[in-house]
Amino acid sequence: LFPSSSYIAGDNALRHLYALATIPRRVCAVDIDTGQVALSNFEAKLKESNVILSSNDTFVFPSDVLDNISWLEINHNSDKYWPTVFYHGTNNWDLFKKTFYESGYIFVKQRDEGEELKMLQTWLDECLKQWLDFCVLKQLKLLVAFLKRFPSQDKLVLSNGDAYIGNKSSSMSSRFDLGRVIAARVTQHFIKHKDELSVGLKNYYFDLSKVTSAVNQYDTFQSKLVKAFRLWFSLPDYTVLLPH
Repeated sequence: LFPSSSYIAGDNALRHLYALATIPRRVCAVDIDTGQVALSNFEAKLKESNVILSSNDTFVFPSDVLDNISWLEINHNSDKYWPTVFYHGTNNWDLFKKTFYESGYIFVKQRDEGEELKMLQTWLDECLKQWLDFCVLKQLKLLVAFLKRFPSQDKLVLSNGDAYIGNKSSSMSSRFDLGRVIAARVTQHFIKHKDELSVGLKNYYFDLSKVTSAVNQYDTFQSKLVKAFRLWFSLPDYTVLLPH
């Protein structure tokens, strides 16, 4: 224990410094908008174990346990603040360790429904602009398949080919589930290029003399269009029509 001496005026301050320098360590959450300390909980899972560490209001645990944690989530199931997950071995984990040992606080941000919807809208708009990027198209396809598993409560408005979240105007009356909106937007791109797509599909599946050259021309718009169409609608490649 830290020695107590009644005649030392700075004894109380020294006690606080001593507590900060020893383990277990405490990390406080600070609201990034207000600068005030925020009550935040955490959950962490130990490596090669089903043991879950948890703490309410602040996260406190021995520093020698940190390297034995596989992941840690701040603001677990919080309705007020965004949750943040740190996975062992990532760059974010290294930043969290530095915070744990040096600063003792981490910024958190309050949830805002309007901001969340705006971020989702921005993300969707950017993805839909890159619909011929196969990595992006795969993500959109997985998202649509995932959303089909759940009844959608939040609706988006589709008007003149554009998707908006929420009530953008009273004149927009057609409402669709999010998954259907994404599927409709991607399909509209294919419809817009239906003539070129029709020629490309015909050459790909039925003109075997052009198949080899078409397969090798990944940089042409038509070849990308055909590949994207096959990916989106899960169509097989041309080999299914070859004689066996």
